[in-house]
Amino acid sequence: MILPALRLIWLSLSLVLALSAGIAAADSLSLPLPWWGAFFLLALLGMGLGARYGRKAFFFFLIPVFFCLGAGRLQLASDSYDALPHQAAGADLVVTGTVSEKRGTFTSEEGPMGRYVLDIASYAYGDEPQLSSGAGKAYVTVPDGPAVGETLQITGQSRPLTYYKNDGMYDARRRDREKNVWLRLFAKEGRDVRRLAEPTGIRAFLQDLRKALTRRYDAVLGADYGPVLSSLLFGGHYDELPPGLIESFSTTGLIHILSVSGSHVALLLAVLQVIGRAFGLRGTPLFILSAAFLLLYSALADFTSPVVRASIMGSLSAFSLTARRDYTAGHALALAVAAMLLYSPYLFFDLSFRLSCSASAGIVLFYKRIARGLSVLPEFLRNCLSVSLAAQVLVVPILFSAFFSFPVYSLLANAVVAPVLDGVMVLGLGASVLSLFYGAGADLVLWGLKPFLALALKGNAFIAALPGSRLWAGQPSLWAWLAWYLLVAVVFFRPLRQKLFLPLLISLAVSFMVRPSGPGVLIFDAGRDQATAIIYEDRSADLWYNKSR
Repeated sequence: MILPALRLIWLSLSLVLALSAGIAAADSLSLPLPWWGAFFLLALLGMGLGARYGRKAFFFFLIPVFFCLGAGRLQLASDSYDALPHQAAGADLVVTGTVSEKRGTFTSEEGPMGRYVLDIASYAYGDEPQLSSGAGKAYVTVPDGPAVGETLQITGQSRPLTYYKNDGMYDARRRDREKNVWLRLFAKEGRDVRRLAEPTGIRAFLQDLRKALTRRYDAVLGADYGPVLSSLLFGGHYDELPPGLIESFSTTGLIHILSVSGSHVALLLAVLQVIGRAFGLRGTPLFILSAAFLLLYSALADFTSPVVRASIMGSLSAFSLTARRDYTAGHALALAVAAMLLYSPYLFFDLSFRLSCSASAGIVLFYKRIARGLSVLPEFLRNCLSVSLAAQVLVVPILFSAFFSFPVYSLLANAVVAPVLDGVMVLGLGASVLSLFYGAGADLVLWGLKPFLALALKGNAFIAALPGSRLWAGQPSLWAWLAWYLLVAVVFFRPLRQKLFLPLLISLAVSFMVRPSGPGVLIFDAGRDQATAIIYEDRSADLWYNKSR
């Protein structure tokens, strides 16, 4: 019989899954918001009636309540996005707004150009002086130079957003809806961009702080390792990293380390606990210190979805130490995910968000079971392998669906390279905190971590170069997804084995029968161009590439 504590964890995660299923259903059905509101009220009524018949009936109706809540929240977000002034796209516009994100740079005939995200404050048609109140965001392409937080006035040709319906790891349509982006704007010459105001307030402070830290990393570690440490600690700086480095991290399955995730927040909390206790802080003061630095770190990492989720969980963990109450990671994960989805329901379709949440759920549910099975190994190796295996249990189908392959040497990289990088991040975070008080001491710590960073990068490159580093299997069918998760349930939950064994056999048989045979076809997302490849059974391939211009 499943323990009551585990039942509560499953209930929390089940409610989040119901919320997510409602979001997916609303995206597919596009029913009017009042319909979802009516379904929500009916579910609430059923829950109230079910409470009279016992706890099971109450919880039975709680699932559709969360389902309708998720569906209604996504439909509300969709209606809000559709209400943006899309009719303005395609005209010559004068747009005023604040730069909220820099997406990258490229070189054109006009010189270095930058791609930015602009929070629109107002806009006007090029031939009309009358201003209209702006809303949402725009992708703007302007001569490179503006800083995040600057207020700009851009005159240029606008275009509506276009999508090419190529399924894969990058869902541009839902990403734009999640960020409220509805316009593209191109400024052809430098005179079309006016800088109205410099960054001010907390945004300017955070930008200056991150630049100061980045300059310190570059000065001590050099151009080869400075951007790598910046990416390890705060994400970003990807255009400054060698393409081979990114490819090697992807091949070994450690690519998540280059973007801020739960492991970063856990390491930061560990550093803060050590520093705080060294200064004699306990209880509430230590919690306030941890929460303040978590907020600062999240802001420096641009409040990406993994770091927000991990920060919520980390804050709950720090609070539990102060309140001296049991901290249940499953409940904290469910609370963090539900809060983020209710705030921004289109996050559900973000690959990074799904991988992060699935890996965290795998660690919560399976870490202890896997650790018991590896009890013959030394403690350090057992912990590394248990965390790595638990994190991958639920993400395997997602990885195959997005990347069509699985990193074969992921366990080796997690056991050998990841601990060294964790140590580098601990030292880097410690140096970053120390730089606020004692710059020379921070430089000494950075100088000391440099050989370990070099060792980790070279070790990761060596593992990535081993033969057969990727297992290519193509995109799994829905039956294969079902078979995998049934297999997980059969392996890890003994009370369910007899009930799920027959469905597992059926799903395995069906997934094998519907598996495609013969040549495979790949259609690449090449924008306006068309790129198609046929891969034959002997692994030879033909490629067609038709440029649009």
